Amino acid sequence: MDFGRNDISKYFPAKNCHSGAGTIELMSLWDKFDTPWLFIHRGILPPKTGIGHHFHDRCEEMYVIFNGSAY
Repeated sequence: MDFGRNDISKYFPAKNCHSGAGTIELMSLWDKFDTPWLFIHRGILPPKTGIGHHFHDRCEEMYVIFNGSAY
């Protein structure tokens, strides 16, 4: 298993992700693996883009920001 290597060729555009603003770039860090985690994505959110407000009723979601800031 490739453990979370960043490969820019694997990013895919997500336009208006969950009704958010603009187009962000996402990639899956890991292939499917045997854990309760559904997925782990890495994303690039250019200025004035975002992931829209959305609801999860059977799982949790967490964002980790490595550089920049969020509001």
